[in-house]
This record gives sequence, C-alpha cells and structure tokens, in this order.
Amino acid sequence: MLEWPEVKRVTRCYWPQFSDFTLHELPAIHTEALRLMDAAGVSVVFVDANMRVTSFTDHAAIIPNLIWLDAGRPLAHVFANMQGCEDLIVATQCVLDHPASQTAHLLAPAGNWMEATVRPCRSENLGPTGAVINLVNVSEIKRLTQALLEAQSKNYALVEWSLEATHILRDGHFVYLNPAAIELYGADSAQELLGQPSKDRVHSDDLPLALSRMSALIGQQENAPLTEMRFIKLDGAVMDVQAQATLIDHEGAPAIQVAWRDVTEQK
Repeated sequence: MLEWPEVKRVTRCYWPQFSDFTLHELPAIHTEALRLMDAAGVSVVFVDANMRVTSFTDHAAIIPNLIWLDAGRPLAHVFANMQGCEDLIVATQCVLDHPASQTAHLLAPAGNWMEATVRPCRSENLGPTGAVINLVNVSEIKRLTQALLEAQSKNYALVEWSLEATHILRDGHFVYLNPAAIELYGADSAQELLGQPSKDRVHSDDLPLALSRMSALIGQQENAPLTEMRFIKLDGAVMDVQAQATLIDHEGAPAIQVAWRDVTEQK
C-alpha cells in the first residue's frame, strides 16, 4: 500500500487524481504517472496556469520536434508549426478561465490530424491551476470521413443530374428534390415543395400503401421494392409512377430516398 506523504496544499497541480500535490513535491508520483500513461500509449501534455508546458509523455512526441527541452516553453511556441494552434490556445485559456473540457483539432506538417482534449487540473481549495491536454491521432478517422464526404458528393452529383426523379424525405416532408422530380411535379423550383408533406403528393387511394411502405422501411430497415402507385402534380393532375425507396443518411441525419419514374404514357 502506497503511503501518502504529508504535504501542504499548494497552488499548482499537474494531474487530476493528485490535485493536492505538485510535481516539485511529489516527483516520484508524477514520474510514475507519466510512465503508466506511456505504457498505455497515452499522449499527454501538462501546462501550468500561465500556459507553459511543464511535462509530457514520450508518446506526445507526435507533436513535431517536441523534445524534453521544451518543458517550460509557452504552449503556443510548442504547437506553433501546427495548423489549429490558435484554436488550442483558445481552448486551453477557456479551460483555465472556466473549468470545463474543451476540444481542438490540430494538423501536423506531415499531414497527421490530432484531436486535443483539454481538461482542467484542480486544487481542492484554490480551483484550476493548470490543464492537461490529451492528444489522439485521428488521421484515419479524418481520412474515412473525407472519403465518405467525397462518396456522398459523387452520389449527389449522380442524383442531381439523373433523368430519374428522386426526392428525399425526413419525417414525411420533402427535404430535397432533384431537377427531374421538380419537373415531373410541375413545379418551377424546389422551394414550392420543400418542407411540404409528401402524402399531399400521393393519390388518396394509394396513400395507405405508401404509408405502409414507409413504416416498414423505417421499422424493418429494409428497402421498399419497386411498385406502382399514383402521384399528384401541383396542378392536381394524376400520374402513374413506379417508385422504390431506401433509408439513407442525408446531411448527418436519417432520411428516406425515393426514386421514381412517370409511366403514365405506358398505361
């Protein structure tokens, strides 16, 4: 069992679990904490109330050119060659002023993205006395996110210029229509339909079928296969269509994409 030395409470601390101690008074404990964090692969930088680096784990070497001589330097100098440095400084100052976690994203010259989570160090009697910055390499997440955005962009371009009508619904209302859908509904622009209930564009006799398909699509997470029904144009004209629907993610939220074609002339 570790015997805790009797020490006075002081104004600076460097790790939340040891908020009543300083590195100067308990070097062995702080060194052991750094060793354990390094063993766990944790990248951490400690700063004092003046935003000067006091210590860091070996894994924090993901910061370009970070060496032990950087201890004592201003945080802004240590991260100066990284995009997002100003955001990190602002986040750290916010933590020192109002003790609550903050997050900033940094881009290293080599192209690595890091997420920096800044948390306060506290002294029970004196409040915040520094901050702990935990760094996580999120380059792969950023790469996958970018790839997803590019794929969504390509899909959007295909839908936008497709001759097949497509509209997207959220909570039963139109949130997107491609040019083909706008034309077939007889609208001059998407604004005439955006935000409107999609059920208003379905023939009353086919509305139970349409609602049932949407309910099954949402509840069973399965695509609604191609079927025939009747849609209504803005001028009240009825058109026979073939439609199919699928669940998608649209602008960060679940939605239903309906692809359809007018087959009135084929009847």
